[in-house]
Amino acid sequence: MEMILKIIQDVAELESIDPSEQKEFQDVLSAAIEVTENNSIILTPARWSAVGVHLLGVIRRTKNNEKLPPVDQTILQQVCPDMLKLSSQVLDRLSGGLENDDTEVLLLAVHFEAAKSS
Repeated sequence: MEMILKIIQDVAELESIDPSEQKEFQDVLSAAIEVTENNSIILTPARWSAVGVHLLGVIRRTKNNEKLPPVDQTILQQVCPDMLKLSSQVLDRLSGGLENDDTEVLLLAVHFEAAKSS
């Protein structure tokens, strides 16, 4: 829980967090921490801040029924399938659902893959 609160504090310095977003933000951060710990993915504090900002954006896009532009399938094929799967597991925790949103899955997977390779 301490790690989640630190990430939320860091993100709040960059983006205001509405109280209505707090619970879902904590839940999705918890899922991200669980996935990274279970798969030996080490994220630096700076990378956790970036992931946090990204996840907050995902929450907001989901609430507003907004979608990012689709990504080319060849780009998806360049990302490790395991990282895409882990990313999907995290995003599945969102209440609005992101079924088949390859763009959001890809963007989070890139964070995980960058951390894994460094």
